[in-house]
Amino acid sequence: MRDTLLLALRTTLCALTAELSWRRVVSRSRRCTEAVLPIVIAIGAGRLFSVTETWWSAICAFSLTGLAFKPALDLGVQQIASMFCGTVIGVLLSRIAGLDVATLS
Repeated sequence: MRDTLLLALRTTLCALTAELSWRRVVSRSRRCTEAVLPIVIAIGAGRLFSVTETWWSAICAFSLTGLAFKPALDLGVQQIASMFCGTVIGVLLSRIAGLDVATLS
């Protein structure tokens, strides 16, 4: 039991040392910056335009991180178009649903 515990402790310390190496810290900090920067910009833009649901722009920005510029741009345009179309469909269907509710009561 003691040998197993010492082996687990040694393995954990070796893995922690490898994770905290300078090379890994630099490579991960770059990737983290690439992930955080679009989210910060999206939240800033949401607050600039007084968006009440700022978290939604952060989620959309996070879903596009890690992609190349062209695929991220394509997906961003698709998300904006789908939100616009969903809003239009929701407004049109709300009128129908409102009439049905009015006739039932």
